[in-house]
Amino acid sequence: VDDDWSDEEVVEHCTSGDTGASCYWSFCQDMLVGTMCTWHCRKCKECTDWREWHCATCDKCQYGVSIPCEKCRPLDFAKRMECS
Repeated sequence: VDDDWSDEEVVEHCTSGDTGASCYWSFCQDMLVGTMCTWHCRKCKECTDWREWHCATCDKCQYGVSIPCEKCRPLDFAKRMECS
């Protein structure tokens, strides 16, 4: 979406069948975001990077693919990173 577009043009672009619903308005970030880059975590109630996932143990979103979660089990995470 071009920065010079009017509000009407942005709405038209996002609701037209041509875009494949590739964007939506994020009320969390107060801006237009791409569906391939962002998702809304219902537990945290905020939009976040697509690479984050919600850890059920510590109840927070965690970046990357690190299991166990770095936030709730830092010693297990550190040990796993040593083996890599």
